[in-house]
Amino acid sequence: MSLHYKIGVSKDHAQVTANWDISVDMSDTEVISTFTLTVGGKVLNTQCSGGNKACKSADYATLSNPSSGLSGDIRHHYQQARCEKW
Repeated sequence: MSLHYKIGVSKDHAQVTANWDISVDMSDTEVISTFTLTVGGKVLNTQCSGGNKACKSADYATLSNPSSGLSGDIRHHYQQARCEKW
């Protein structure tokens, strides 16, 4: 089971751009169960529903508090990786 992911988050004052590219090996029987990304308390639209082999997209947010933290959560079937404060 291999989970490959790249998550980028950039911030310009209160404007945040997040992009992601998440996948499992196509030959693997595992799938991505969920992927959520939260920026400044706002859950972004990751366009990644359960059962996918890959999710690649971007979304944007405006922070009400530009100094707030950023966090994300990746879940792949039985495996979880957590990223905070990019």
